Amino acid sequence: MHFTLLISALAASALASPLATSLKPKTGKSDTWKPAPGTKVGCVNTDEPNFHVSFARSDPIETVINNACVAMMPECAFRDRLSNGNFCTATIDYQIDGPKSYRPPNVEASRYNGTHFQTSQVTFEVTPPWGKGDGAPDPLVFWKVQDCYGYFHQILEKMSPEGCHDSEGSLLGAVTVGEESSLAGTRFVLFMDMIPGYGWNVTWDK
Repeated sequence: MHFTLLISALAASALASPLATSLKPKTGKSDTWKPAPGTKVGCVNTDEPNFHVSFARSDPIETVINNACVAMMPECAFRDRLSNGNFCTATIDYQIDGPKSYRPPNVEASRYNGTHFQTSQVTFEVTPPWGKGDGAPDPLVFWKVQDCYGYFHQILEKMSPEGCHDSEGSLLGAVTVGEESSLAGTRFVLFMDMIPGYGWNVTWDK
């Protein structure tokens, strides 16, 4: 009797494990991903206190980045989120057919200017380079999920000069992908809605 119950419990556990694994959302986070050689980083700095990106009222930073990629990339890039019956090819490289943007809920840039706090909504944006002559996006620009996650993670989590993280947190900024990549010239940007009287001063890594 006890043996039968043990076998039944083990069988149930074996059947449940793959299901639990398959339901865990996939992300673009990769320990082996690296930015393309020649990639440049630009961080927004001011003479006054800098704006820093706050995730205090939002999902964790990893989830926010992943949700931005889900919103901007084709559905087939995240097959674990597809509805049953949807068909995708085997590719993992997807064309960027134009500028993409995503405004995550409750992610703000904020600073204290000495008298009060200033805050503004943050937007994630990806802009491919334009093709020659016709003013349309370059049709040969492709990205992977790891690229989307990796470049935004670089801005937010890597310390200067590799990224825009400093001792107080994450600055706004951008990366322009280096030439040795199918994403050459593509810009990944974190910006905020403008505040009257606030000017931009972007310093680019050389």
